[in-house]
Amino acid sequence: MDTKEAKALIDAQKVLYFLVQHNLPHTTLFKPLVDLCVELGATNLSFLNKAKMHSMLV
Repeated sequence: MDTKEAKALIDAQKVLYFLVQHNLPHTTLFKPLVDLCVELGATNLSFLNKAKMHSMLV
């Protein structure tokens, strides 16, 4: 699990876990929070495949 995509998936799961733990609406806040994390320097999350991420949420 050393690929950039695998590390991105782990970080995406951490974002989702944070939202669920704080009872926040994960279906609407996941992508904006991931985008914020990338903007703030979370390099792994930028390797998420947007099409795959969208299909995970649907």
